Amino acid sequence: MKNKLFRFFTLTMSLILMFNFVISSSAASKSELQDQLADIQAEREEQQNKLDSLKGNLDKQEEYVTTLYAQIEAIQKEIDIYQVKINELNGEVEKINKQIEAKNEEIAEIEVQMADKKEEIKEIKEMLAVRMRASYMSGSGSSLKLLLSADNLASYLTTSEMLKRIADNDDKIIKSLIKTMEDLLKLQEDLEKQKEELAKEKEALEVKKKELEAEQKVFTDRQTEVSLKYKEANAALLKLDKESQAYKNQIAALDRQESQLEQQIQNIIMGSNGSGGAGTNFAPSSNPSGYINPVPYSDRYISSVYGMRTNPVTGVYKLHAGIDISCGGAGGQTGPFTKQIVAAKAGTVSYAGWCSGYGNTVMITHSDGYLTLYAHNYTINVSVGQQVTQGQQIAIMGTTGNSTGAHCHFEIRNGMWGSTIDPAPYI
Repeated sequence: MKNKLFRFFTLTMSLILMFNFVISSSAASKSELQDQLADIQAEREEQQNKLDSLKGNLDKQEEYVTTLYAQIEAIQKEIDIYQVKINELNGEVEKINKQIEAKNEEIAEIEVQMADKKEEIKEIKEMLAVRMRASYMSGSGSSLKLLLSADNLASYLTTSEMLKRIADNDDKIIKSLIKTMEDLLKLQEDLEKQKEELAKEKEALEVKKKELEAEQKVFTDRQTEVSLKYKEANAALLKLDKESQAYKNQIAALDRQESQLEQQIQNIIMGSNGSGGAGTNFAPSSNPSGYINPVPYSDRYISSVYGMRTNPVTGVYKLHAGIDISCGGAGGQTGPFTKQIVAAKAGTVSYAGWCSGYGNTVMITHSDGYLTLYAHNYTINVSVGQQVTQGQQIAIMGTTGNSTGAHCHFEIRNGMWGSTIDPAPYI
């Protein structure tokens, strides 16, 4: 695919922004994030006005291209803020879901206890019914009747004591019944309280879900916008005279940013940025094996191979660090996007999110010490820390970031050092 160098340029700028900005934003309040968004949006509006005034003016194309990239950076800042907000909302939704799960467990436990109490009450009532029938059948058992029927005083005293014990036992049964019914009533009250709290939790969940949906919509809109800006910047750069100082300045800037980009990617993999790292703590001992093609369609094809090449836009001879894989019906710049991207091998998701020029990106660490990277996805279907199996869907093919069409940019890297290899022989 064209314009891979610009993906490197913009990815680096945004990775630097992402690691510095997201860390500082994570501690910011919602009002502070909104203030930052307002400032960025004002900056973007100013840049757009400048772009409108420069567009079509050949004498000012360098300024036009520079302003375009500045606007891309501004949009990336917005994307980073929305990523922070979405992460926070996802955390709140997860917390509420856990609270709802706990409430449901409490309610289930109370209902079990209530069922036990109802069964106990039933048994006590049946016991009392038997006692009442027995008392009715035996008559009143008056002292006079006992005295007259007794053979002697000793016999009377024995019979009288037995009846007293029976009466005492009946009294205990009745008291037990009352206590059990009181317990049942308290459980009923607890149940109603838990159900009320559950209803409030569910209401709060719906509110958070709506907030999350709104933030995700803006997030997606910004992703689409920045992808289109990349395309516009690439087209504008083509108009520059390749012998002009303006063009040379842009190429020099891209060279600097590409070096910084590679360092940032390795920092992510090795964890030297303090984020915990995406890779392994041991070096692979042999070539990767057992990998499958991440595009599971018979009509797939490689549209750009791995290796050194002359960038078709800039004319600069640079490394293309992966292979681009597409297939029929993948979709254009605006979709529709329906083709699956699958895990090339089982592993642990070590990165899942927006990555500037790479767009929506997934990185998976594998047990053999290698790491695979899947870029430009339309959507991501996995999260960091998730265990995935070989062939499991992890994303939908797209054209997010700096991309001219729907495809999967696929890389295999050393999970310890971050160096790349040609994936084609191993899938």
